[in-house]
Amino acid sequence: MEQQPRQLPGLDGTTADWLLHLIAATASSELRTVVDSARRGIRSGRPEHDFVVPEEVEIRLRNVRASADSNVVEVLDDVLQLFDGTEDALAIRDRWNLTGSPPVDWGIEAAEFLTTRSADEINDQVTEMLERGDDLEILIRGHLWLEYSVNRLLDRVLPNPRELEHARLTFSQRLSLLAALDVATEEIPALRVVNRLRNRFAHDLESVFNEQDARDLLASVNPDMRRYIGDVGGPEADAQWKIHAAIAALIYTLHAIIDGIDAQNRFNNYLTDRVQRVLRTPPNNDESR
Repeated sequence: MEQQPRQLPGLDGTTADWLLHLIAATASSELRTVVDSARRGIRSGRPEHDFVVPEEVEIRLRNVRASADSNVVEVLDDVLQLFDGTEDALAIRDRWNLTGSPPVDWGIEAAEFLTTRSADEINDQVTEMLERGDDLEILIRGHLWLEYSVNRLLDRVLPNPRELEHARLTFSQRLSLLAALDVATEEIPALRVVNRLRNRFAHDLESVFNEQDARDLLASVNPDMRRYIGDVGGPEADAQWKIHAAIAALIYTLHAIIDGIDAQNRFNNYLTDRVQRVLRTPPNNDESR
């Protein structure tokens, strides 16, 4: 039978998380990745338990300790003592001058609620589309996928998205609506470029991608996406490959945003539940620690 992770009382859990936050704030990217993973791991018992100690998290942190510098070791020792229940959280807070409420990292807080991977649902179709390699088909099909993704985003962020069915908005108008809602703003310039390309191809079936198309599209994507496409494609990648890659990356990015919104909604429901439970909990209960 699989062993269940140990529960951490509320004050012990928030103190351990605060210490891990201190490490991550000044750590190298490699160490920060491990620490952030540990912070997500101690939240993996939610919604039943605020904080738990999964065995793999404890092992990972002990392995990090073995090669860390003395400052990190000192903080990790207190974290591991909180995990073991051999040190008092209040004493540790005094030692590190942790006063008030710990900083809130919403990316960490909501991560455990990211239970959907909507891009997985379309991965086979997108892969098949790219493998065909025909410019016109990729642009038309890619535009349809992007339109579908934009519609799903609007479904998530509008109070009454059904009203849009009567508005008969164009794709460009839907992008303007997303921009007005401050959603997917980094992706909107590239989506507008794809839309212009699609309109050109719709009126000229002999049209093909050229280097200027690739430059325009890559100039409009966010820097991380541009860097990724450049790293994967390399200097030998032609205009066709760059545009195909950018369209696919946009599709997956929109679905990642959709998943993030779903995760935030689940997290908000969790917070509501926790507040209601606290309000119903009498004083001096263990949950009030």
